Amino acid sequence: GGIYRPVWLEAKPAIHIEHVAVDARADGTMNLRIRLQGATGSEKLKASLYSVAQPTGAPISQDLNKIDTAFYQCRWNGVKAWTPEGPHLYRLVLSLLDNQGKELHQTETRVGFRTIEFRPQDGIYLNDTKLVMKGINRHSFHPDGGRTTNKAIGLQDALLIKEMNMNAVRSHYPPEEHFLDACDSLGLLYIDELAGWQNAYDTSIGANLVKEMIERDVNHP
Repeated sequence: GGIYRPVWLEAKPAIHIEHVAVDARADGTMNLRIRLQGATGSEKLKASLYSVAQPTGAPISQDLNKIDTAFYQCRWNGVKAWTPEGPHLYRLVLSLLDNQGKELHQTETRVGFRTIEFRPQDGIYLNDTKLVMKGINRHSFHPDGGRTTNKAIGLQDALLIKEMNMNAVRSHYPPEEHFLDACDSLGLLYIDELAGWQNAYDTSIGANLVKEMIERDVNHP
C-alpha cells in the first residue's frame, strides 16, 4: 500500500554529499555519518543549524578525515530536546567546501535532538524519561481514494491520532515521507518497519528493502 510518485533526480556536482545519517542527542551532541562521492580528502565540511529561520549558534567546520565516508561530531548549545509534548525541530544544513572555502555542494535535513534508550527488562526511555507508548496501526488507505493518499490525508490522520490522546503509530510497511514529517512536527512516535516482509529479511530483496527504508528515514526524530 502506498502512493506512486515519479522520482525527480537532483543534478549533483562531481564532488557531493551522497547521504547523511544524523544522531542528534538531547544534550546537543550530534554525530553524523556522511557518505561522499568524488571527494579527495582535502575538502572541509561545514554544519549550520537553524531553528525555523534563525541560526542556532555559529557554523561548525571540520576537515575531512576519509574520502568516501566522513564521521563528524559536534555539539550545539542551547537546543531544545524533541519530545511528544514539545516536538522541537531544527534544520541542519551541511556544506562541502574545497580547500579555498568555495562551496561545492550543500544539502539539508530536518532533525530533532533526542536520546532513545532501550533498558533491558525495563522499557524504552526518551531523554531519560520512561515512555508509555499508546498508539494505533495505520494503513495507507482512505475511503475517498482507496490506496491513493496525499499529504492532506496524512496530516488529517496524524491530527486524528493526536486528538485521541495517543503518542505512537505503526504500519505494516514504510509510510509516505510526508506522514513521517507530520509525526515529527506533532510529536508522534513512529515504529518504522517492514513487518509485511515477515521472515524474509535475509533474502536479497528483503535486505535491500531494509537498507532503503533505513537510509530514507534515518533522520526523523
